[in-house]
Amino acid sequence: MKKVLFLVTFLTTFMAFGQTTVPSTFWGVMFNRPNDPYPITGAPSFGTIRLWDTNTAWGDIQGNNGIKGCTQSSQFDFSYLDNYANHYITPSNFDVIYTVGQTPCFITSNPGDEKCAHYPGSCDPPTDLTCSGTGTAGTGGTDATFIAFVQALWTHLQGQPYYPGRKWFFEGWNEPDVGKFWDNAWINTTYCGGDVTGSKRILMRMAADARATILAIDPNVQLLTPPSAEARTSTLPGGWWYNYMGGQTSKYGGGGQYADIISVHGYVSDVPAAPELICCGTGTLVANTRAAMADFGQSDKLLFLSEGSCGKACYGDPEPAWMGRFYTLMLSQGQVSRFDWNGWDTLAPLWNGTALTSSGIALQVMQSDWGYAGATFPAAGCTSTPEPSCTGAGNIWTCDLTEGGTGTQAQTAWYDSQGNSCSFTPTGSGWIDYKNLAGKKITYSHGAVKLTNSPILFEQ
Repeated sequence: MKKVLFLVTFLTTFMAFGQTTVPSTFWGVMFNRPNDPYPITGAPSFGTIRLWDTNTAWGDIQGNNGIKGCTQSSQFDFSYLDNYANHYITPSNFDVIYTVGQTPCFITSNPGDEKCAHYPGSCDPPTDLTCSGTGTAGTGGTDATFIAFVQALWTHLQGQPYYPGRKWFFEGWNEPDVGKFWDNAWINTTYCGGDVTGSKRILMRMAADARATILAIDPNVQLLTPPSAEARTSTLPGGWWYNYMGGQTSKYGGGGQYADIISVHGYVSDVPAAPELICCGTGTLVANTRAAMADFGQSDKLLFLSEGSCGKACYGDPEPAWMGRFYTLMLSQGQVSRFDWNGWDTLAPLWNGTALTSSGIALQVMQSDWGYAGATFPAAGCTSTPEPSCTGAGNIWTCDLTEGGTGTQAQTAWYDSQGNSCSFTPTGSGWIDYKNLAGKKITYSHGAVKLTNSPILFEQ
């Protein structure tokens, strides 16, 4: 029996790390403006939509009537959620990640908390959930208000015509390592009397209650962990997410036990935000997250990067070069199962209201012209070679792949020194052309080409 269990565990782990064919479900997106046209001709394709910054959070539905402001109502209003879902989810056949956050005003434990991003008190626990007791993770109180919300939400969703025929995910509290979304300092020092584990244990309780409530309504829903905003650092020992998963909560089994899927965000916040920090070598966001998963017995679960873009470095129209490197590395070892770009229309837009941005074009080119949709990468992923003789003393990156759909053998390459270039000759033989992220194809016969930080794709 032990041999069978070992074999199952080995095969599961092998599939998680050895599977390098890009799944059709990988591509996800976020929309922030409720009436932007989608889909449009020539746009990239997406299979997942994440509901956040969409006026569909807990505090939008219960108390704030789905828009703005802060009222003391405990009534549910699903009209905005339904309008949004009917506008996007049904026509595009998206799978859906519903992300929870924003405690309503009538139940917040700190109604005067101005540090909260959405309205005072939205980043603090409900008053019917306390830091000590005999409940999950040593908490007290009933958590009745949150449980009632989750039950009402999922009962409502299941009764809507947009619910069947797609996968649904419930994601734990949005970016709880950021004080404006979850006021850890106030919760730990004041609400929990100096207990530094308090803010994490409360979220474990809410995760456990959400899980029991939703699965009693629809056992096919999958639950995601609360996603860290700063995953590259918070997944390290001592970091918020690491402590939630078990670093400070091992006495209670760690937060991962209430999730079917591991979720963090894909921001690499160095400025400039080097996309090479996303995956997959030592010190990258994915590697650090996977290491934390292993520390707490979660390696057999899928990893979602449920939100990400170039963030601070790319407000407005992000550089296609950044996106090309980011997506290539994220896909290169098959360690990320789904990723949601933030966003179609805001933060790092793919669409500017009249047409695709240069980044929207680049993503569409990667999916179709470069064959990244359904592509197969070698298990080893991309390689990096230092080039001290080139201006900027950077690294040349190369990533072999078999293009999806056509089976064409290809190699992506770039030079990671910002603003500099380096001569490069693709390895192997039989290369006949190369393409850039604007969709231009150039005939290639032999010899060196100039590499910049914008990737190009050689084809045989």
